[in-house]
Amino acid sequence: MNLSKHISYNQKKTIVEKELTPGRIFYLFCNFKKNSCDKYLVLACISNNIPFFFIVNTQIPHFIKKNSILRDAQIKLNARDYRFLRYDSYLNCCKLVDHLSKTNIINQIIKKNTRLLPDRINVKTRQEILKRINRSKTIEKGIISEINAQL
Repeated sequence: MNLSKHISYNQKKTIVEKELTPGRIFYLFCNFKKNSCDKYLVLACISNNIPFFFIVNTQIPHFIKKNSILRDAQIKLNARDYRFLRYDSYLNCCKLVDHLSKTNIINQIIKKNTRLLPDRINVKTRQEILKRINRSKTIEKGIISEINAQL
């Protein structure tokens, strides 16, 4: 879905807000401590008006590979299943990104006139996420409950 230049900001905002649903995949700029960049993110849930995302990485970071608890929370995403991926990647389910406000997300998409990705996670990935988070030692129990209810 391309956000047309011919509709108002409020109309665009309404469209984007409707798409802020768990399971939706976004491509957004993330301002991390070590590295700020655009990342693919999967919306896991919205709790107290705060969106919580899992990050898609092209590779599993070395420190995660060395830790069995963190490594077991990675889900392989096959490029053939997700047309936006150029190569197989990994969904990091051991940590959630929660620093992007709804307003920030909406403004990023509108300002960039970004195409909203047509992709949502598939049933297999959803099942894997729920399996991994329900045995998670790194995600708060209340957020796990929210993800279970919303995803």
